[in-house]
Amino acid sequence: MSYLRQHTHISAVLAELQSRYEGQVIALVVQELAVVAPRAGERTVMELVADVWRQAEEHLAKAGRTTWDHLTWFADHVISTRVTDAQMAGW
Repeated sequence: MSYLRQHTHISAVLAELQSRYEGQVIALVVQELAVVAPRAGERTVMELVADVWRQAEEHLAKAGRTTWDHLTWFADHVISTRVTDAQMAGW
């Protein structure tokens, strides 16, 4: 598959995933973030959600598929990474 064709396919699949799961991803990030950073604002939530979708796109490009289970793992990962980075910065 050519690069352009592959990129178009990945974009289409990612758009379908976002259409199907965007609200659930946002809710999951809000729910999990509330436990570790209850005062996190909308900007932080949306940055983390964007990170989830970036990881989903990367995974889709490498593995050829991304599922809800992957999305939940990506959400856990971006939140734990953010918390670890914040703690190391003296949060």
